[in-house]
Amino acid sequence: MNLLTAVLSSLALVAAVVSAAAAKQSAKYAADAGAALEKQHKLNELTQLVSTASQVVILADQVPRVAIHLVAMIRSNAIAAGGKGGSIERRLTEDVELRLGRVKELSERAKPFLSGSLAMLSGPVEEVVVRRMDMQALLFEAQGLRDQLIREHDQSFEQLVQWRSSRADQQSV
Repeated sequence: MNLLTAVLSSLALVAAVVSAAAAKQSAKYAADAGAALEKQHKLNELTQLVSTASQVVILADQVPRVAIHLVAMIRSNAIAAGGKGGSIERRLTEDVELRLGRVKELSERAKPFLSGSLAMLSGPVEEVVVRRMDMQALLFEAQGLRDQLIREHDQSFEQLVQWRSSRADQQSV
């Protein structure tokens, strides 16, 4: 009976050792999977950061063309109203230039992130997430400034068309 107990105890011990080894290996696989998942998450966040930064820079490159057209509309309206070079024209033009300057600032803040620096991978994923969210805010601000300039351009164009239309109506009478 003692021999049977000793054999069973030995088998139980071997089973426990095998089970512990399997658990250790399973924990190692789980840790490796967790590290790989975190690395992938960080890469995804970094990709989003670079993509958003490039959108800011591309948008900022488009804004000067919109600003040039808006300033031309402001000048055309000033000429039509007989106030070329007046304070309103200067104020509106300065306002456009201020917004254009702000968009350039946003672009300069975004440019360092275009390279997708692998140095950011050594930090915590939270740092990349925070920077991506900051870049998203820059993009929203740049889009808002561009859209505002476009709306003002369209309004200035409509004012000029209305002025010319009323002028043509007055001359035909």
